[in-house]
Amino acid sequence: MNKMISTGALLAIAGNVVMAGGDIIQVDSVDPVATEVAVDESWKFATSFYVFAAAMGGEAANGEKIDISFSDMVEDLDMTYMGGLHARKGKWDLYLDVIYLKVGNKSFPEVPGPSVTKFQLKAWVVSPYVGYNVMKSEQSNVYLFAGARAIRLEPKVGIGGHDELSSSDTAWAGTVGVKGCL
Repeated sequence: MNKMISTGALLAIAGNVVMAGGDIIQVDSVDPVATEVAVDESWKFATSFYVFAAAMGGEAANGEKIDISFSDMVEDLDMTYMGGLHARKGKWDLYLDVIYLKVGNKSFPEVPGPSVTKFQLKAWVVSPYVGYNVMKSEQSNVYLFAGARAIRLEPKVGIGGHDELSSSDTAWAGTVGVKGCL
């Protein structure tokens, strides 16, 4: 009987503790383990300008060697623009890269057959991208990205005393990848 009373008393005390919601023992407040990270959700913008220097070489369909040095390219350069616009908000990245080139040959080598009296090439390369930050820490920053690249070429050639020949075409290609630093 004494055993029943002591078990009943123990259950009564435990019930009071549970029903009291733990107010019997005072506990200091506990700071959370995970800290909140403030994420800047405002748009950030940046621009970039750059120079792409190149020479061209190869072999023509008839087997003749082609060699256009960088200095020849600069001499025949009429206009160029190379740059980009970058926008970032939170984990999202938007980037647009644009290259415009207008080259016109001012002097022509002597070749047998009809003479070239004019050569001009306009070229656009436009590349829009969207990226998402999948990993960011003090040491690393990794983005998955997808986009496209459009290349538009507009050549014009004048041969002898004939009308100018011209054409244009645009090619698109998709791009996906990973960029960043580890």
